[in-house]
Amino acid sequence: MRKTRPVTAWRWRPTNNFSCGTDVEPRLGLRLPAAHVKHSRMGPHATLACMDGAGGSPVLEPSLSTRLERLPGVGTARAERLARLELVTVRDALMHFPREYRDFSGAHTLADFHAGEHASVEGTVVDVGSRTLFSGRSMLSVVIDCAGGRVRAVWFNMPFMTRRFAAGMRVVIAGQPKRNGATWEFPHPEVRWLAAGEDAHASDWLAVYPLAEGVQQSHVRLAVQAALDHAAGICPEAFPEEMLAAKSLLPIEQALREIHRPSSREMIDAARRRFVYQELFMLQIALRLHRRQQGERKLAPVLAVDARLDSRIRARFPFEFTPAQRRVCAEITADLARQEPMNRLLQGDVGSGKTAIAVYAMMAAW
Repeated sequence: MRKTRPVTAWRWRPTNNFSCGTDVEPRLGLRLPAAHVKHSRMGPHATLACMDGAGGSPVLEPSLSTRLERLPGVGTARAERLARLELVTVRDALMHFPREYRDFSGAHTLADFHAGEHASVEGTVVDVGSRTLFSGRSMLSVVIDCAGGRVRAVWFNMPFMTRRFAAGMRVVIAGQPKRNGATWEFPHPEVRWLAAGEDAHASDWLAVYPLAEGVQQSHVRLAVQAALDHAAGICPEAFPEEMLAAKSLLPIEQALREIHRPSSREMIDAARRRFVYQELFMLQIALRLHRRQQGERKLAPVLAVDARLDSRIRARFPFEFTPAQRRVCAEITADLARQEPMNRLLQGDVGSGKTAIAVYAMMAAW
């Protein structure tokens, strides 16, 4: 059995640099259809579409601007904590991407364990016990029969967890096991309770989110799941179908679901690729528009560099320029001779002579 370490998804986080009006999803870099830009007497963040047929309860119309406290299972108290992460609306929750993923397949055996390294096991609860330690702390101990033997999961000062376990339950636990005598022990593991007949391997990867003080993973996961159920299907698509196919990109709804609740390791990569590509694409468009606007508004002075001036500048250097340096100098002098402002990035390895080229350009413009 292979060792499985946590999968780090990425360090990238979506930016909020695009502002095009009130009907724009800035983090998605997209414009919403007019039908989704609605307001109600209860404020701009939710629209009550209708009353359900049974009890006359108001039903929320799907909207990316719906506040999280209005979603089922979130509530005001959790929403206040989530606000510490700047998660206020459904849009915020959908775009709060995991920082890593942990193997939750339950496919490990005791022979695969290494102290302090992530592992997950599937098994049946055989014993549940709680006691109070001399320090005054409570300890819950759950013994689980799994492939290769038995392990123990322990929680301190979490007495409410006791009623969530009973002998005969099937569970998957994930965490960092350590040796306690002859027994492998999981301190405060993540738990997935399996229904009768449920395949433990149906959901192998567990998303781990960035947190703030007082906010737990369960709070974020609940809010994200509620947001997916509420509005994942109405997120506007940035790219036409032809482009999605040509670039092998996931559609927006599928990408959102896979980034938060991945079905496989491959889908984690595919969802990540979709959002990284979209972010860079939107950045490229913004830079291109900015460059065009700058070119339309301003004219640069023409700074022609003839052969005589070029020779005088190069004579100042105690070495001959390399072919690559001469080529870059020619490109820069061509830019200086135009009326459009130069917007160029000088790139090269350490020691390749970038500073010399910069000095050449300054002398040419003097």
